Amino acid sequence: MKAATIVHFFLFCSMVEAHYPTKCPHVSFMGQTLVNHSYVDLSQVGISTADPGNTVRCCTDLCTCCSNEQGDDRGGWFLPNGGSLSTSSYDYGMRYGDGRVDVYRQHHSMPQGIYRCDIETNAFHGDQITAGESVFAGLYFSNEGDVHINSLLIGVDSDLNGASPQFTLTCISTGGPATTVTWTRDSTRVGGTTKTVLEDPVTAHYIHNLTVTGRRPGFYTCIVANNKPSMANATLSVEMASVPPNLIAIRKGSKEIQLNWDQPPPTAKTIGYTIEYQSHRGESIGVDIDLSSTSYQVTGLMNGIRYNVAFISRSNHYYQRISIPIAMVPEKPSVSIAAVTSSSIDPFWSVSRGSVVTSYTVTWKSDISFGCRTEHQGSHTTPDNSSTIYTITGLEENSRYIITVSARNGAGTGPESEPLIVETNAAAPSAAPTSVRVTEDSSTTITVQWEGVDCIHRNGNITGYSVRYSHMGTTLQKTSNTTTKVTISGLSPSTTYIVEVAGVTSLGIGSYSLPLNATTDGRLSMIGGSTSPTSLTVSLQLAAGSQAIGYTLTYQNVNNTDCFRDSDQIGGNQTTYTLNLLGNTEYIIAVSAELSIGEVEEDSFITVTAVAAPSVPPTSVEVSVVNSTTITVQWGQVPCRYQNGAQITGYWVRHGEVGSGNTQTMSVSGDSVTETTISSLLPSTNHSLQVAAVNGAGTGIYSTPVSVLIPEMNVYVSLRGRVIPNNGYAIIDDIGSWDNAVLCHTDRAVDFGDPFRRSGGNWFAPDGTRVNENDVPGFYRNRGPMVVRLHRTDSTGNQGIYNCTIQDATTKYQAVYVGLYYPGNGVINISGGVLYFSWNVNRAIPQFTLTCISTGGPATTVTWTRDATTVTQGTETVLNDPVTAQYTHTLTVTTAGEYTCTVSNNKPSTASASITVRVASAPTNLMVVQEDLTSVRVSWTPPTPLGDTTGYRIDFISSGNDTGSVNVSDWSSGHCVLHGLIREATYYISIVATSEHHLPSHSLNSQITLGK
Repeated sequence: MKAATIVHFFLFCSMVEAHYPTKCPHVSFMGQTLVNHSYVDLSQVGISTADPGNTVRCCTDLCTCCSNEQGDDRGGWFLPNGGSLSTSSYDYGMRYGDGRVDVYRQHHSMPQGIYRCDIETNAFHGDQITAGESVFAGLYFSNEGDVHINSLLIGVDSDLNGASPQFTLTCISTGGPATTVTWTRDSTRVGGTTKTVLEDPVTAHYIHNLTVTGRRPGFYTCIVANNKPSMANATLSVEMASVPPNLIAIRKGSKEIQLNWDQPPPTAKTIGYTIEYQSHRGESIGVDIDLSSTSYQVTGLMNGIRYNVAFISRSNHYYQRISIPIAMVPEKPSVSIAAVTSSSIDPFWSVSRGSVVTSYTVTWKSDISFGCRTEHQGSHTTPDNSSTIYTITGLEENSRYIITVSARNGAGTGPESEPLIVETNAAAPSAAPTSVRVTEDSSTTITVQWEGVDCIHRNGNITGYSVRYSHMGTTLQKTSNTTTKVTISGLSPSTTYIVEVAGVTSLGIGSYSLPLNATTDGRLSMIGGSTSPTSLTVSLQLAAGSQAIGYTLTYQNVNNTDCFRDSDQIGGNQTTYTLNLLGNTEYIIAVSAELSIGEVEEDSFITVTAVAAPSVPPTSVEVSVVNSTTITVQWGQVPCRYQNGAQITGYWVRHGEVGSGNTQTMSVSGDSVTETTISSLLPSTNHSLQVAAVNGAGTGIYSTPVSVLIPEMNVYVSLRGRVIPNNGYAIIDDIGSWDNAVLCHTDRAVDFGDPFRRSGGNWFAPDGTRVNENDVPGFYRNRGPMVVRLHRTDSTGNQGIYNCTIQDATTKYQAVYVGLYYPGNGVINISGGVLYFSWNVNRAIPQFTLTCISTGGPATTVTWTRDATTVTQGTETVLNDPVTAQYTHTLTVTTAGEYTCTVSNNKPSTASASITVRVASAPTNLMVVQEDLTSVRVSWTPPTPLGDTTGYRIDFISSGNDTGSVNVSDWSSGHCVLHGLIREATYYISIVATSEHHLPSHSLNSQITLGK
């Protein structure tokens, strides 16, 4: 068996404790301490325990290596094959003593080789040896144990061409222990990095390495010796090859290179060459070249790939390498189109993975044979190789372009890609039709004619024309097919219209022509315009040649003519008039004119509707929490007067987590629905909500934000439909095999559906065992959606505190507890019927802790009182042992009084205990007098009577922050001397009386300044 062990010729022990000395293991023989890996003559090793002086002893430096005392120690010798040396072996064995272990022989047949000793001891003052420290000894008969060197080689991983050139020599020795290893170069001892490894203790196979940094040829010798004495050595000549002169690389075409060099000088140690060339993608090829060659041609290279060519000169033991980087021009890219618009094209491209590229050039030019287009061309070079897409802008609509891409690197520019022909999208015409003209045919009709859009501005096929005509802000539109003439009818008499014409393609309407005016013949007219939510501006116009003295404008509510009808008188010189109307109300409006010649012209009525969104938000927005993921929002309706005449059709509810920047909006339909529920919220988050009303005119104003805190997810335990409080009591006999299981669930759990659907929860028995199918007597567990059930199988279940943990979809929550007991059990007891008192005398404000320990049943509620008043601050309850239901209840306070701890559960069961905490009597007459330059005497009068006083504590602090505290345990003492104070410092001194079971007294204070 081989055991590879790194041998360190100097061992160092770590300090176990600062006040104990170090303890290293040592080997000794016949009273002499041996160096690690020393030779021991087996023929002189004592036979059996009768000859203790000649044992091979391994001991620590805390023991006496020649002592024969026995002790309880741990350690052992290990055979060369790795087996432990038995204390009862027939042929050989070992024995223990204080801090030592010995090897002895029973007979002469004992294995030879390298033995290892590990030792640790507890016999000396409780000390222990640091683990992992071993010592070695070579045990051989006198005719064995001589060192032999098998080989001396140079390492295959040696490298003289890197930033830190080095090589490694390896010397292999066998036959005997290697106590010392020495390396020389040209008969001079060499430094470097040395390392010795024990590879096989059976054959004493050692590996000795020397790592030499730098290019240092010469004769290297490895000398291995031991204390038999025995010595062996081996020598190796390290020769250096040299690179031939005038080595150059010439690129021959796009896919090959040629290397040329001169013959090396006759004195060179070179025996041949190797040429390696490797691409940056990892492909590598190596070729051996004869020493007589002076050139080599590398073929079959690939475009766009960076190669590193290595020229290696070889000697018998070494080589010299020189690297020549070579880059080939890139291959032609593959080009595709990512996007096309009417004025831009986005080509993108790629080259083979691993190709070396420093930049790309995109070239484009227009195809003038396509349509009536002008010549357009350009190019763009990327700043580096990271850009593989480019947007060509400023192109003409509905035009054809030819696009190519080429790649470039340090070797030059590669070939262009295959040409890609792309057409830009059509667009709306960029110019208007020409020669637009209008003819007034009658008082209600006009005819419009035009010429088509010029070819260069069509930007696609003309599919029709749009004729736009307007009057006083009202614009109408009429379309035609590809004809260039249209008649517009149904116009108002005596009205001037603005007429414009535009061409249309599949991408939209183009530019309109310059406006032309056309006036129809006719009589008095009224045209509505400039409508706002609650007002209407009308335009008044008489027939040509007529003059009005005045106008009468009549308007009434269509839905309520009885209660709303009105008229306004308007002067004859007015041409417009604005009516103030109600929002979302339909009106009939009529106008008549009194002419200067006494006639009256009446216009037919027009109908208009003014519309407005609600002008105030809903009232009384309130939010209520349903559970940890759901809330309900309620609000009041918008008052009628602010609905602006339009019926409320619904509401928008906007909500989001405060501070997240994200909001959601939900719609609520109907004017009478003023409540909604929002679910799937995250527990323990703060949400803000607003509500706005909606009518036919749009969405009104949102209400002021209302905030609500979503509570934490709660976990409950219930049995037979009754919720059991945390640490509550339940009777085991009430638990059934299925229907009456103990349920552990979250506050949004749904206990239906597939009962075997798994949720992240578990029940645990009082002893901590997880309840599965058969792990806990009397019970088994079943999971459902957000619920974990505890079923009963028989009457073998143990009593105690069971707990359940359950995991929601996003968060794991704390466990809940329930005490399961058979009838008559689960009664609470307070251990000893007393409370335990402890306090911290070192606090500036004395603080004490009362401890109450309850057992026997679950502690559902714990109440602390002081002088019959409930205390809530500083309380804590910890479940120590679920099997015995042992709880520790603590109260940490600072005020004296009569304290009572009451523990109860829902069995019901109650137990309580009380204690009275008093303040110790205070000393009086504190005096401080200087005794010498660094000491003061503190004296006081003990309290009378002493009462509960058991001692005193004196605290002092100087102006220079020299602080200290002295405890005086003699309760009857009235003085104390403080030594080691600082000269000329001012000290502030205080004293309190202390008591074993009660609070310290109020302090007395004094001040003194020490003299020089």
